[in-house]
Amino acid sequence: MLELTKHTKVVLEVPKEFLDSIFNELAQVREEIKSLRNTEKETSDEKEYVSKNTAAFLIDVSVPQISLYARTGKLKKHYLDGKNSVRFKREDVLNLLKEKKDNDNLEPGKQMRAKTSKRGMRA
Repeated sequence: MLELTKHTKVVLEVPKEFLDSIFNELAQVREEIKSLRNTEKETSDEKEYVSKNTAAFLIDVSVPQISLYARTGKLKKHYLDGKNSVRFKREDVLNLLKEKKDNDNLEPGKQMRAKTSKRGMRA
């Protein structure tokens, strides 16, 4: 029996038809990989959406508060692939977070107005 080592060179005669079939199979595999990558891009769209729990975590509010935002139109509900679970666009949730932060920055002024009397003088 012939002993092969790391540096042994082997020369094989391979019919052209055989090589052509291998290259055709490789081309098919390449196309399948491309289609899988496109599928991954489509499923990455799901990453654009978050659950109620995740939305609540991102905005730092309770899950019922997220439901309230949905009922009042501050967040739009989405149902992916006919699933029963509600999802929200991550972008919408982050915009609501920004809006919430902007409103929180106004709070000190609201508190100041609450401390003033009817005539605008501090109590």
